[in-house]
Amino acid sequence: MSQYIDTDYSNDPQNPTPINWSGTVTPYQSLISNSVGDSDKADYLTFKVLPDQKLTGITLTSYKSTDGKAFIGLQSGAQITASAANSKPLIGYTHFGSSQSDAVVGTNLINKLGGVLTEGTYSIWIQQIGAKTDYSFDLKLEGNPTVFEPKSVVLPVSLTGSKHTIADTSSSDLIATSQGSPDLIEIKAPVNAMLNALTTETHALGFVARNVGTKTNEGTGQIIPLKGLGKYTLVATAIPEATTTINLEPAKDTAFFLHDAYSAFYEGLTLSTDSSGRQSHQRVLNVDTIFMGSGGGTSIVDLTSKDYVTGAVTVYGADKGRSIFWGTDANDTYISRGGDSVIFGGAGSNSATMGTGRDTLQYRAGVGAIDRIEGFDRTKDAVELWIGKDMVTIEPQFSSLNGSTLMNWGGNTVEFVGIADLTLSNLKVINQFA
Repeated sequence: MSQYIDTDYSNDPQNPTPINWSGTVTPYQSLISNSVGDSDKADYLTFKVLPDQKLTGITLTSYKSTDGKAFIGLQSGAQITASAANSKPLIGYTHFGSSQSDAVVGTNLINKLGGVLTEGTYSIWIQQIGAKTDYSFDLKLEGNPTVFEPKSVVLPVSLTGSKHTIADTSSSDLIATSQGSPDLIEIKAPVNAMLNALTTETHALGFVARNVGTKTNEGTGQIIPLKGLGKYTLVATAIPEATTTINLEPAKDTAFFLHDAYSAFYEGLTLSTDSSGRQSHQRVLNVDTIFMGSGGGTSIVDLTSKDYVTGAVTVYGADKGRSIFWGTDANDTYISRGGDSVIFGGAGSNSATMGTGRDTLQYRAGVGAIDRIEGFDRTKDAVELWIGKDMVTIEPQFSSLNGSTLMNWGGNTVEFVGIADLTLSNLKVINQFA
């Protein structure tokens, strides 16, 4: 059975257009058709292959353009996190079109995109930075074409907020949207949950974010004013067996906290007194991935707290503006997506992938981070070394290891992957006092 999907597909890599297979005849085919190029440069789609299915074909069925080639990439998961600067997340990618002898109309591109796909969720990225291009692909799914439609809920706008508990395992993929109310979302089943967090209010003058560190380690003490940044009142907790992603406002400057005692809470949530004497509750627990957004200014994800802890998290910075990420003592991952980034991973074995913006790594003496940094560009990126006000300045030590540079400073070990000759003389180091 065939399905024809002809629409203006999503231009947002975090929210691709879903392809929902249906019907009872196998093999099942879905034809996707659209235009890219000029002002609309990219399309993003997502689909699921169930346990008794496999995707055996992504065949180019039409191509019309004065530009002889366009781009297609495939990634595991319900979002595209790869970019022109970082193709590593892709399973496979290729150019297709009239000038590509091995990818013209009638060619099945499945082997160029990673081969036959088995059980899992996947996303497609189609792009044309040149002239307008009309294209269509035929996707061939073999096996039982059971309908896949993720369950979705939009929580109502309310001054007191709503509570939503996810405990149903009949659908493994769930989407919940909080529209800025003080909502409580509890994920109590081993599902894939995507939470869209919106904001309706902003922080007032006088409120700040402060990097306080964790229960066992000091932070930098850096203070960032919050005036005008979007304020989240959501609380989201999950069991460790769930896979939970939070999408923050994609086009606003916002501040998202693990510990925020000053914003509203769901009225039915039990609060306790924190170390500052305020009634509070941790905002997130066992969240796996956070996607930051930006209106072009500064956005913050602050997971530092002297009271609360959460597990390891992967954070994707915004594609513009400045993204500030202050991490936990877990093994955190940060991936820059084009804007400027400020990254404090805290303790643990952290990793960071630098982007095309001006990125800054922050370290606090005595924390004991063991970090792996990829894509560092010493012509634009920098390292900030923070020490206590009563401490003597410590000079970093450098050594080479298998084509990379190790920097040891204040109990922290940092590997700059693929850069063999970093020294104090050619690395931009900024000394700061906590």
